[in-house]
Amino acid sequence: MSNIFGGANDNSLYVPMSDLEQEAISRIVEDHGLEVRIRGWGKSTPVLVYGDMRVSLFIDMTFSAPEFPVPVYYFELELWTRTGIKLFPVIGSDKQSVTYGSNPLQVSAGVQIQLVWDISMHSMSPDLVKKIVPGATGLTSRVIDKTTGNLTLTGNMRLSEDHLRYLHYLRSQEIVQRQYTEMQRSSAQKMEDKSVASGEVVKLDIAEE
Repeated sequence: MSNIFGGANDNSLYVPMSDLEQEAISRIVEDHGLEVRIRGWGKSTPVLVYGDMRVSLFIDMTFSAPEFPVPVYYFELELWTRTGIKLFPVIGSDKQSVTYGSNPLQVSAGVQIQLVWDISMHSMSPDLVKKIVPGATGLTSRVIDKTTGNLTLTGNMRLSEDHLRYLHYLRSQEIVQRQYTEMQRSSAQKMEDKSVASGEVVKLDIAEE
């Protein structure tokens, strides 16, 4: 069965990025390079694997301090180009829990971590795409409405009633997944707040690539 929305993976149902958006990602990697910034800890040059909907960043970091282990419940991640363009998230940072069960990650000098940061791409900033891809004009994303220029459910896609029904289902599942992710973040935040109150956690700016 093929992906009814045109995605390359026939075994999965999703709305893929446009060809322009995929070209923009390729050019960003080749021309600008990427770095993941972990707030309060440092930065790392990730290995990027991407398809027509999802971006996966493989992060490898070795810490130079502190001398004694400190518990870490989450990392606040930001994706930047090495030329200073912030890519994701547009505002703030993306909190990713690093707890296992209720146990935090123990960080100290010499500890090496390997993380995979997965980002589902619905749409890239049209201004960014046009800045990165020479000659790019018009609609850069499938989910941009051609009349208003806003992000909408159907964007500029032509969908049958069946396809629209599938699209509503996909978006509802994404809401469920976001709620689960937010629950994980909230849980990690509460555990850290409790540790900070007890004096167990001290935030430091101590990491290096």
